[in-house]
Parts: sequence; C-alpha cells; structure tokens
Amino acid sequence: MKRINFLIALSCYFFIVTNIYGQSRWSITPYAGMTFSKFRYKGDEYLWNKYTDSKIGWTVGADVEYRVFPWLGVSSGLDLSVVGGKEKHDYTLAGMAICQKLCKQSGTLSYLSLPLMLNFHIYKGLSLKSGVKLALLLNAKAYNDLDTYYHKEFNPEADPNQSTAYISIPEGLTHNFPDDYYLQSHEREKHNITGDMQRLDLQIPVAIAYEYQKFRLQAEYDFGIYVVRRVGGMSGKKWTYRDDVSRFHNAENRFLKVTLGYKFAL
Repeated sequence: MKRINFLIALSCYFFIVTNIYGQSRWSITPYAGMTFSKFRYKGDEYLWNKYTDSKIGWTVGADVEYRVFPWLGVSSGLDLSVVGGKEKHDYTLAGMAICQKLCKQSGTLSYLSLPLMLNFHIYKGLSLKSGVKLALLLNAKAYNDLDTYYHKEFNPEADPNQSTAYISIPEGLTHNFPDDYYLQSHEREKHNITGDMQRLDLQIPVAIAYEYQKFRLQAEYDFGIYVVRRVGGMSGKKWTYRDDVSRFHNAENRFLKVTLGYKFAL
C-alpha cells in the first residue's frame, strides 16, 4: 500500500512539475531545411584561390526545450548541417574565341552540432534565440569541375595534330558564350580533405522563430569562431589537393539556416 501511495504521489508531482498553465514544460521539435553559406576570410589577403560565392546545403535536427518561465526557455539537441563555399570562373584559350573553359569549384563541410540556446518567447508564437554551439566536423570534400567548350564552327577532331593556337578565326565569328559553343569535354576531380581541417568549431547562433499550431518556421544565422583549416598536413600531396586545401586558409564559417519544424509536447 505504501508503494502505491508513493507512486501516486510521484505521479502527481511529475504532473505538477511538467505543466505550466496547462502546457508541458518539455517539448521536442524535429526540423529540416536549407543552409545558405559563404566563408568569411580573416584579414585583407588577396582572394585568389578562395571560395567567395554562396553555397546551398541542407540541415536536419531536433531541439529539446525546457520552459523555465512562460517567456523563457532553455533548449539543446542535435543538428546535422552541410555548409561551405564555391567559386566559378571562365577563361578563353586559342585565339580568344575558339575555345572556352568553365571552372566550377566547391568546398563542402558537414558538421554535427550540439547547441545550447536561450529562447525568449516575446509575443504569441514569436521568439528570439541565441547561445553557443559546439560543432564536430564529420567530413570535408572539395570538388573541381572543368568544362571545355569549342565554337560550333571549329572541329578539334578534324586535325588532332594541329594546335588551336594556329587555327584562323573564321570571318564574322560570333562570341556569344555559351550559345555559339558546344560542350566538348567534362572533367571532375574530388578530394576528401577532412584530415586537413579543424575537427571542432565553436559557433554563435542567433535566430528568430515563429510558431503557429505547432509548426515552427525559423531563420538562424551562425558565426563560426575558429578558422576551419588545420595548419600543415599537406606534404606529399599532389598540387590539385594542396590547391583545394589552400582555399580554406583563414576561412571562418558563416551560414544562414532556414528550417521548418513540428513541435511535440513531452
């Protein structure tokens, strides 16, 4: 009988502690969305061999929140995000019109993060959040794509021994790229550069969220504190690998996350 009374009392205590104004103190919100990232480079170094364009990635995770007061919550959870940077440039070869090469280069970093956030519920579903996030690098990859285009009036297979540098440009040749050109070849090179990156990053997230009927739309911006590249570790690697790693020199993570989640009371 004492055990039954103890279990009843414990159940009542749990019910009182885990409810405020008829709502549970605890909740979990799984979410998924997209990342929009671009590296920030420290100092005033030249930008050659840098990923200076924005890159789109993805993110999934879940937040567990404990409501301390109706207006204040504390949350943590797990987050898997893919971020990075990219760059695209083209250049002309052989007579400034016959051959065009288009380079697309991309760096991708995948992080598993543990956030600790303060959530300020300021008005009817609207909340502001900030805190710290410890991010573990799972893998890092670099991709290099090279597309070679030739003008439609030029056939490089007609005389393989003849250099395009000595091909005369036909009179009236138009230079509209890529409309007047065709794709002659595509090359892709991929490097796993995880070993040359920092395995841990400390990030400062700042977010705004709106909740409506348990659906949560959130925009979060993350500021990376540490440089993502580890010093050294490239001896004996081929030059294309070294070139990929050099793009992360003095680079810090900066990315926007836009997610949609659904809240479950615990």
